Amino acid sequence: MKKIIPLRNFLLLLAGGLAITHAAHAQNDTATRFENMSLKDLLNVKIVSASRKSEALLDAPLSASVLTRAEIEHAGCTTIMEALRLIPGMIVREETNGNYDIELRGMDNVPPDAVFDISANTTTLVMIDNRPVYSYLRGGTFWETLPIALHDVERIEVVRGPSAALYGPNAVNGVINIITRQANKDGLYLNAGMLQGSSLTYINNAAVGYRFNPSWSVIASGNYESRDRTQQSYYEFQRNQYLTDPAWFVNYTGDTIRNVHQQYPDQPMAVNKYGANIFATGELSADVKFALSTGLQH
Repeated sequence: MKKIIPLRNFLLLLAGGLAITHAAHAQNDTATRFENMSLKDLLNVKIVSASRKSEALLDAPLSASVLTRAEIEHAGCTTIMEALRLIPGMIVREETNGNYDIELRGMDNVPPDAVFDISANTTTLVMIDNRPVYSYLRGGTFWETLPIALHDVERIEVVRGPSAALYGPNAVNGVINIITRQANKDGLYLNAGMLQGSSLTYINNAAVGYRFNPSWSVIASGNYESRDRTQQSYYEFQRNQYLTDPAWFVNYTGDTIRNVHQQYPDQPMAVNKYGANIFATGELSADVKFALSTGLQH
């Protein structure tokens, strides 16, 4: 029997209560604005990732795409990784339920002949609100450990092309910039959602915030996600077959990892994570603005 953490029960109650009480406010104003735009207006949507400044999408010096919240909602996506499938040039592979490997413009073999344990994409920079998120050990992005959930996302900007001159060596192949939501109206902001699906999948999230005036706002959000694996057998590359309950694993350097059940005590589980975040924005003057993001995740 899998242990259920207390936070999950808390989020379930919070999300259910907020969803019932404030269902009329669940639709985001910005999403509605994008949905009602004409084609001409959509081409003038502002993007900040291509040049590190706000500019019209058509004026960006690199090939870029903007995925709006309205498009994400209409597609029925449940994770940020699923939403990236809507962007041209993205290769999104779901390795198991909730775990992904994502590449941009087919660069999934860079460096060439990379073995599986270091084959994560290290040439595309992933950011949240212009702040890089990647593995400091050897680069790449652990998508299943992003601190935010899909309900925190306002839009996703993707730059397809070399951006290392602006962002550093991790942006050789492009940039994925995830922009978080902000309260758009003065007063209280509430948003909640609950999803449940096959493979014992639970996705729960809630957010509460307040906009004091046009210059100051704060949002606190929480998320919980639990997923079981869609398949419990393991693929062995050298034998080219799936093993249901292997006694050992062999990687490409010849090392052997024994005691698989001790290494992975809960084999049916694919994802079990929870997190809490705080986003605050303010404007002290026309020339002085700040944005603060912080949070915890397990």
